[in-house]
Amino acid sequence: MPSSLATWITEVPTGLEAEFQTVLFSGDREVLTARSRKLSARDGAIILVHLVGADGCLPRDLLVQERSVNIDTAAAGGNANLMMVG
Repeated sequence: MPSSLATWITEVPTGLEAEFQTVLFSGDREVLTARSRKLSARDGAIILVHLVGADGCLPRDLLVQERSVNIDTAAAGGNANLMMVG
């Protein structure tokens, strides 16, 4: 795992009590099935499970969380310069 990515990932042995948004999994099918069933029984948001590839690669593009900001300039009569006043 790249060191730049490792700072954002926390390994949780059981993982089911922790607060998280996605799961990276590497292991056999029986363990995956058991963990997926336990994850699906949790309350709250659906947790995505991403499998580590056979080559050991992680799906980094699926781990990105995008956020956008929208500034409503119509509130200033459509003049964005008025947003800087005050």
